[in-house]
Amino acid sequence: ENAGTEYLYLDAKTTVTEEGNADRIPFYVGSSEWDFSENNDRYYLARVFSIRTTTPTVKFLKFVRLLDS
Repeated sequence: ENAGTEYLYLDAKTTVTEEGNADRIPFYVGSSEWDFSENNDRYYLARVFSIRTTTPTVKFLKFVRLLDS
């Protein structure tokens, strides 16, 4: 590793749904993704909406732990 190098971990979740309907559409997070996110504060999800159009949109999400396990 190079000194001063920072890593960002990104996973993408896609949907044909428009962004405006996102709150009603759940998405699957696998146990390995969940476990990895617990130990890494640089893990983000890219939610890609309207993938069957010429203008998909992307929103970046970060896991936030509300309760300690």
